[in-house]
Amino acid sequence: MIRSDYFFLTIILILLLIGCTNNKPINQSSVPVEQININHRIAVAHAAFKSQDFYEALTQWKILNTIDPENAEYKNRMRVLDALIKRRIKLHINNGKDALTQNKLISAEMAFLKVLALNPEHKFALKKLQEIDIKRSESIQKRKTAKLIERKKLQSLQVQEESHQDENSQESAYLQMGIEYFNQKDWNSSIREINKYLSGNPTDKTAKNYLFKAHIKLSELFEKRGHYEPAIQHMEDAFTYVTDAKPKQRAKLKYLQQKLASDYYIDGVKIYRDNISQAISLWQRALKYDPENKNIQTRLNNALEIQNKLKEIKK
Repeated sequence: MIRSDYFFLTIILILLLIGCTNNKPINQSSVPVEQININHRIAVAHAAFKSQDFYEALTQWKILNTIDPENAEYKNRMRVLDALIKRRIKLHINNGKDALTQNKLISAEMAFLKVLALNPEHKFALKKLQEIDIKRSESIQKRKTAKLIERKKLQSLQVQEESHQDENSQESAYLQMGIEYFNQKDWNSSIREINKYLSGNPTDKTAKNYLFKAHIKLSELFEKRGHYEPAIQHMEDAFTYVTDAKPKQRAKLKYLQQKLASDYYIDGVKIYRDNISQAISLWQRALKYDPENKNIQTRLNNALEIQNKLKEIKK
């Protein structure tokens, strides 16, 4: 390709030298206006060719050929430039196609712009430049869409994080309120609020410790009032929150269970003669709290046997 360009340039230089040997100095004042215009266009054509503006050079030679259609030099220069431009256009188009294949939009655009510099009306180059503009717009839109999606993801994560923080804040508020109720000796309210916190933080040892203490306090309160059943229930609930209850506390639970069982047993003995069914019910409840009490078991078995015999007699 480079050798061909040099070949054409060599021909042009030879033609210029031939022209120079045939031209004699002319008095500028005696030159017609038409000839001055021709000389000016020839100079512009040479300057354009020197700066590799081949399209402008060809345009000037075409104008000169129109002015003087019989001038062989004009025709020859037109042929040389036309061939050179076609070669350059073919090279730039191939470069543009290769760049498009590799998705190098900037390189492709430069190649097709060079084609237009040689031929501003080249339809293929114009079409490809339009395609490049479309691809560039699509690429920009894709980047904008990707950024928008990423921004929405970040916003969603922030919302989730804020929501999670709000939940943690609310849960912490339950714990603080529960501790405050505990300090005010409002054991039931303390248990209620701390359980709300514990539902979201099931392994929190601090919360479990407060629940253990609150149930123990309620157990002691019911024991003082002589209400052993709720006292036992709160004691059993307390032990669900700890795995290392003190032996003294375990012994206290057993004492309450035996005390309640004894009360039910005595109440059953008192009414046994008058209401055997109710006595049986009381002894069954007593045995629930003291299952190893043989005295209660014996009484209950005898009563059940007598009850069955009475049923047989009634039949």
